[in-house]
Amino acid sequence: MVDPRFALFCLLAASLCAACSGSPNGNGAQAGGELIPACAWPAVADTFDAVSGTGCSPRSMLEICEVPGGSLVRADGSIAIPDGGVVSCNDHCPATQYALSCYGTGPDKIPSPPSQLGCSVIPIPTPSTALFYCCRCSR
Repeated sequence: MVDPRFALFCLLAASLCAACSGSPNGNGAQAGGELIPACAWPAVADTFDAVSGTGCSPRSMLEICEVPGGSLVRADGSIAIPDGGVVSCNDHCPATQYALSCYGTGPDKIPSPPSQLGCSVIPIPTPSTALFYCCRCSR
């Protein structure tokens, strides 16, 4: 059984990885040497306000990683894996969808994406101030 705190840590690390690998204009990005298919999203999907730290931010992908127990995250973001284990990461949203990360100030304050975006929540453990979605590409 995986410690829930470790699973949450892995999710947060994966979220940061997804934020770095996402394409800000929805035209695709490079990840792990594989081209992420182009997936455009409407401007209404991006409501994130950097000052308040709230709103929703679209990305081309949301990688969720499985990390072996006993692994350590180094200061540079790399992962030290015991006994030659492997970190396995997968984009949770299919190629016809983009990832949408929504942040609020508390569980009842996380903004919901507009229904016309066709989003579905990703059923994974999250911090109490965030929810993650897969949404239909606009083209």
